[in-house]
Amino acid sequence: MQITFEFHGVLRRQAGAAERSLTLPEGATLAAALQTLAAEQPEIAELLPRCACAEGERMLLRREVLAGVQRIALLPPVAGG
Repeated sequence: MQITFEFHGVLRRQAGAAERSLTLPEGATLAAALQTLAAEQPEIAELLPRCACAEGERMLLRREVLAGVQRIALLPPVAGG
């Protein structure tokens, strides 16, 4: 299956791109997809554990199987004051 990760905020700057597509085996979980992404984009690997993941308006859990999911937005934590 093909998954496209959309990078937002600091992830976009660190990755040097707006998105990255990966081919994953059927039945892959979000956690496995993020591990693959971290291996292929080590410049953002340390940020991924703190990111929220969304498909459209739905937040995804790391344990979810990605059947039917095609695009995942990676949202880094935001600090403000």
